[in-house]
Amino acid sequence: DSGNTGNIFLFSNRVKFESRLSEEAFNAQMVESLKVFLAIPDKNDTLRLLDGHIDPEDFSLFMARPYFNHFTYFDYDPSAPFGKQLEANTNALLLPPETPIEALFLIEVPSGGDPTVFYDVLQYFNDLNVAPIYSVVENPELEAPFITVGLLYSRKPAELLDDFNKRNEQHAQVKVRKSLEQYVDLPRLDVSLEKEAKRAAKQRGSDEDILQVLKRLGKL
Repeated sequence: DSGNTGNIFLFSNRVKFESRLSEEAFNAQMVESLKVFLAIPDKNDTLRLLDGHIDPEDFSLFMARPYFNHFTYFDYDPSAPFGKQLEANTNALLLPPETPIEALFLIEVPSGGDPTVFYDVLQYFNDLNVAPIYSVVENPELEAPFITVGLLYSRKPAELLDDFNKRNEQHAQVKVRKSLEQYVDLPRLDVSLEKEAKRAAKQRGSDEDILQVLKRLGKL
């Protein structure tokens, strides 16, 4: 697809202005932040693999997806809900993410650390109907688990959304108008059950039987 530009990173100037950073210092922060995320395949190659795997090809395919990428990284506490930790540790250099449609994560655990800490993260994404690419590696330089996450999401421009809503409303109005035009006011038919019963009974020769049944049913 010639229009495929790969991941789009929506960097925000909020940190720059709040911290009164120079353009050079702010750019340096963005570069260092990107380095953490882009180091994922290298860490898979150089560190001891404990579970899953993200090779360079997997990572390249993920990066080639034409969606917004919100990546972040933080010390991961396996005893706390991952969703709350993720919400509290979004990347301040990027605009906040929306609900992901694809995800990738790398968990680094210290030597002798629990290699099963990734299950809670998998469950979090499973609840969102997202099947992430993941890897768990052992990093002897760490004292606590560390996670790097990439969230891919899509966003409709406000103009397209407004246009979509207007078209839906117009379509609904047309359907209602057509329904009203096709509506036929049928005259009410008053049917006398007694007369109909007598007529049917007369034809069958059982006048009294049918009338008695109707009386028992409270129809007469």
